[in-house]
Amino acid sequence: MNNPQDSTMETDDAALAGPSSINQQNYTIGDYVLAKFLVRNTEYCYAAVTNKIDTEESELTVTFLKICDDKGHTFRVDKNDVSDVSFDQVLQKLPNPDIALKGERRFYYFNISVPVFEK
Repeated sequence: MNNPQDSTMETDDAALAGPSSINQQNYTIGDYVLAKFLVRNTEYCYAAVTNKIDTEESELTVTFLKICDDKGHTFRVDKNDVSDVSFDQVLQKLPNPDIALKGERRFYYFNISVPVFEK
């Protein structure tokens, strides 16, 4: 017996085989993101800025930001903390922060509390 829903379901299953289109947002260099990492059953969340986008590998090269206050509004760049993260590890895009210079240091102020959980 031919059931039209069966053929639709097969088509839908085939469409789901590739990476999720939700995770393939239109990232641009300079975007701020919240990325997650699972380490020994603990999920850490880090704010980062995008340096490079590799759509073929579905990943971003990012530089992580280090939190500077207890509310999750103020961050600084950790120049030595660069990594590749998959699109699946990105929890959300963050709004662009305000940038302030204090001496030679640059600080990033987000107008929202960024829910980081750093190691």
